[in-house]
Amino acid sequence: TQTSDYAIKVKVVDNAGNVVEIDKTGKTDTVPTPTITVANANTWKNTGKSVTITTASGYTTKYTTDGTVPSASNGKTYTGAFTVSNNNTKITAVYLDSTNQIGAGSTNTVTKIDKLKPSGTIETTATTNSIKVTVSATDATATSTDGKSDIKGYYYSKDNGANYTAITTETSYTFTGLTQTSDYAIKVKVVDNAGNEVILDKTGTTNTVPTPTITVANANTWKNSGKSVTITTASGYTTKYTTDGSMPSASNGTIYNGAFTVSNNNTKITAVYLDSTNQVGSGATNTVTKIDKLKPSGSIITTATTNSIKVTVTATDATATSTDGKSDIKGYYYSKDNGANYTAITTATSYTFTNLTQTSDYAIKVKVEDNAGNIKEIGTTGNTDTVPTPTITVANSST
Repeated sequence: TQTSDYAIKVKVVDNAGNVVEIDKTGKTDTVPTPTITVANANTWKNTGKSVTITTASGYTTKYTTDGTVPSASNGKTYTGAFTVSNNNTKITAVYLDSTNQIGAGSTNTVTKIDKLKPSGTIETTATTNSIKVTVSATDATATSTDGKSDIKGYYYSKDNGANYTAITTETSYTFTGLTQTSDYAIKVKVVDNAGNEVILDKTGTTNTVPTPTITVANANTWKNSGKSVTITTASGYTTKYTTDGSMPSASNGTIYNGAFTVSNNNTKITAVYLDSTNQVGSGATNTVTKIDKLKPSGSIITTATTNSIKVTVTATDATATSTDGKSDIKGYYYSKDNGANYTAITTATSYTFTNLTQTSDYAIKVKVEDNAGNIKEIGTTGNTDTVPTPTITVANSST
């Protein structure tokens, strides 16, 4: 029996029959213990791990993977490295001598094997030029054959996986410099520490740069001065406009900082919003009309009696130009006292002053006003007639 003391005696006899006894204690050896080595013992793997067991000359090496003790009738004979694919597998190994005595068993446990993929979902939030991707992921729950290695990190792609970012532990990533109103095939590769991965996908769509609104004050009313123009603004956007019919852009137009005045008729206003990367939305347009800064023109004639003066006007509004419209005549104001007092406005092209004094001069003035408020004053002198003198004739005056 191994590891046992034996009282050894040798009796030596010669041919004459003399005897001597020689003694000594003898002790059998102990069957040695093998060493079990697990490759990558402290590293998570999603495949099996290689197991090696030392061998010894003169001994048979046997092992088990079910927690039992190997023996002559139990376990497998070790012939070389083998692979273990299940987590928490206990390896027990022994040497057997030629009489199948076994030494002390050695053990080692294969751990950190995880063949299960993570799971998760992704959500996207967009601007006109960016998409933020947010991941919610968990590693698979441990089982009797697989451990839980936990999430290692994430790879992000916006082109259906053609290109991925470097791995990151951040659960969100923002793609920038994108084109408005465009679809992007978002993919996120979630990897655990054992190398298992799952690919999550979703379509992300960038927003459209909105369109401003242009408002012209008194749009439908004739004015002889400029009209105020306001443009709506939007948070996160720059508002630009032009007054020459061209399309505003990062390099063209004026930045809108508040209401401005347009003084020329038929001025086309074009306005856009620009995002932070100078992408332009659809242009809004409005045209400033009904501006007329030109005075009418005309002449007056008078006809008189001894106590009245009739004033007759011939007037026309100014011809439209590239910067001024033709608002047409609104009406007339009449004065006989050089404009100190005027009648109320009237559309009549003649007016008669009555109850005047004969043989008198009156400073006639007529104000001609167009619909934009432009006024032209026309003046002349009107003279009342003299009441004539009768002739008295006496019949037979000399007789």
